[in-house]
Amino acid sequence: MTETSEEARLLAERRARRVLGGVSLVLGVAVVGAASVVLQVTAGERPARSNPQHLARQPADNVAPAVPPTPSKYVTYELSGDSGARNITYVGNELTVAQETSAELPWSRTLEQLTPSSGYFSISAQNPAAGSLTCRIVVDGQVVSQKSTTVAKNVVTCSHSR
Repeated sequence: MTETSEEARLLAERRARRVLGGVSLVLGVAVVGAASVVLQVTAGERPARSNPQHLARQPADNVAPAVPPTPSKYVTYELSGDSGARNITYVGNELTVAQETSAELPWSRTLEQLTPSSGYFSISAQNPAAGSLTCRIVVDGQVVSQKSTTVAKNVVTCSHSR
């Protein structure tokens, strides 16, 4: 049994889409993983900030030192557009990688990131069809990254480091 040229073309397109989707996912995970390693390595190289001398000489007077509150960052990852999103990959809490295979739009996830545990934020998603797909990262109410694509099968990536 032989395939017609149209059937062969459709089969080749399906194979190419599967390969492209897999490659996009692997690249997204690799980028997020590499950024995670770089941040963890460089975090250990930062010089510690010393206290001013006049603060270090204060008497104790049997008073427990005040523990400063742990600051946090609320990070919201957003996707919007016309045709949904595929292969969504984003940096979760403590620099973990989180993934979703597909989503209807609009889509968002809000995470509380304890400072300074993480200073890198990233999201990528594949546009399933022609039309717009926009990613956005909002940190404590302020947009820190926004990118768009209108090309089918393209991957859009937003990232930010502080």
